[in-house]
Amino acid sequence: MRKILVTGQIGSGKSTFAKALAGTTGTYVAADEIVRNLYRQQPEIIDEIETALAESFRNPAGEFDKAKLANRIFQDAIALRTVENIVHPLVEEKIAELLRAARGDLFVYENAVIRDSSKMTAFDEVIIVKASPEVRLQRLLGRGLSRADAEQRIATQLETEQLWPNGLEILNEGSITELLEQAQAIRDEQVRLNG
Repeated sequence: MRKILVTGQIGSGKSTFAKALAGTTGTYVAADEIVRNLYRQQPEIIDEIETALAESFRNPAGEFDKAKLANRIFQDAIALRTVENIVHPLVEEKIAELLRAARGDLFVYENAVIRDSSKMTAFDEVIIVKASPEVRLQRLLGRGLSRADAEQRIATQLETEQLWPNGLEILNEGSITELLEQAQAIRDEQVRLNG
């Protein structure tokens, strides 16, 4: 089984690409979904984040408000790093577990935030989905984010090529059809390499 890490900045189209790359016979895993499950299954993580940031991230009913946390961390680089330091080790543990149990021809892991490439050595290929800041901004505005919020989120993320100088870069500034065609071509090549 070929193990592939798909990364890229917000609005680049990495999720669409990664899902298409996995196809119907591969395994697709998204870091965001792992984090959502961790928050739901281990509420003590939220308590730890609230203590570390000295702020409540609950709605009036006492339920976790992910949007409130997102607003804080995308406006505060120190808060972002604090949350990453709490959550990322748990995500890495889960990924190792999922890799051991994976079946199919490809294992595709999508994660926008990789701070330490040395922890991702289990992957055979790294694919970076890229688009210009202007294209990504328009996509985020299309999702309903305000311009200020979208610009802040784009500015906060680390340039992935700093960590992956040898990663395979995919430019996604065209149509979804073009992106899916790129995903299929790379999928075919990865399956061939799988033997």
